[in-house]
Amino acid sequence: QIETCFCLLLGVLEEIWNQFLFYNFFLKFHYILNMAFTLWNLFEATVLCLNAVCILNEERFLSKVGWSAKSTNNQGFGENPSAKSQIFNLIHSIRTVTRIPLIFLNVVVIVIKLILG
Repeated sequence: QIETCFCLLLGVLEEIWNQFLFYNFFLKFHYILNMAFTLWNLFEATVLCLNAVCILNEERFLSKVGWSAKSTNNQGFGENPSAKSQIFNLIHSIRTVTRIPLIFLNVVVIVIKLILG
């Protein structure tokens, strides 16, 4: 009778230990999934960076730094443009090309965040 109780106690302890290991594994797996770098995170970061570039005001911010369209460009024919000029052209191109698609992408991100949390 004592052996039966002892075997039953060992079975219960073994089951508790197995549940603890499963729960511990589940917590670690859940943590890894939440910390993973996914394509969604990359997409969201890209949309946020595009938003940041598109809201730069040319009169208020870019002209103070010297990156406005009104700044003098002393580039001659056949010369490579300066880094400052290339960055300004990139910002201007991003603002021109992504204005309408960025509205759609922001709506998609907002809706997915509202649905999935």
